[in-house]
Amino acid sequence: MTSPADKLRDAAAIIEGRDKYHGNYRVNFLNTAAFWTRYLGVPVSAQDVAVMFCLAKISRMISGGKTNGDDYDDLTGYAGLAAAIHEADNGEETLE
Repeated sequence: MTSPADKLRDAAAIIEGRDKYHGNYRVNFLNTAAFWTRYLGVPVSAQDVAVMFCLAKISRMISGGKTNGDDYDDLTGYAGLAAAIHEADNGEETLE
């Protein structure tokens, strides 16, 4: 059985690997926030983007009828990114 700590490490490895394909997550989420702000006509932050990705992942999990194991890795990853952005935006920590 996989431990919760192992699953957190899996999610961390996914996040670290994504920079190669998508660039820095903070820049990516800021870009997405700018697009969504323009489209919706209301302010959207990088943290909002990360949280909404969590919600979209949960929606897919419950509406798809079957959850894939990597759904939890994705959800954990998005939550970790949201937490890191929140801490940086509130002066609690510096983003890498």
